Amino acid sequence: MQGSASGENAAPYPKMDLAQSIHRATLMVHSQLSPEAMRTLGLSEDLPQQVLNVVKEDLKNPSLLKHLMHSFNHKKNPKLVTMSEAELKTMQDENEEELKTLEKAIETAKEESGDMEVLDATFNVAKFAAKSLSKDKALEMYDKVLAFPKLSSGKQMDALMECARVASFYGDLVKYQEVLDKVRKRCTRDLKNGSM
Repeated sequence: MQGSASGENAAPYPKMDLAQSIHRATLMVHSQLSPEAMRTLGLSEDLPQQVLNVVKEDLKNPSLLKHLMHSFNHKKNPKLVTMSEAELKTMQDENEEELKTLEKAIETAKEESGDMEVLDATFNVAKFAAKSLSKDKALEMYDKVLAFPKLSSGKQMDALMECARVASFYGDLVKYQEVLDKVRKRCTRDLKNGSM
């Protein structure tokens, strides 16, 4: 059985191709590339707007959106269509409601189901956080998965790999290395125990 962090079963968020687009758009904005230079590099002039649209419409992540609007310096770039503080607050409120619903599913699973259902509901919260909440909240939620009693090696590796993915998406190399060290220790322990 494959875990959630492997192949086509991997959690879809955070989107690593979006991380590449964010990096390219940030370079474009801050290096003041000419339109000719952008064409030579294969970059679309509206890449920053495309990135903002994905974050707004697909991820619905106000924390990331606010950061990118600042990073892309939307006040000096009137072409960017951004969101007002009120719209960002509405999106944040909607995310908080969704988070409450997902957290309620954990409580319901604790009362009515078994450990696997509780773990699945906890993973769902972490995946939502990786999509629509801040980096810190996503990592906090995956830590809750990792703190789950009787967590199998496979599920532990899944959660660790998702943590690494979140850290990588946000460019947090310290956290990324910390998570990879945990993965390495876990693999070494499993190899010694013959469970891999």
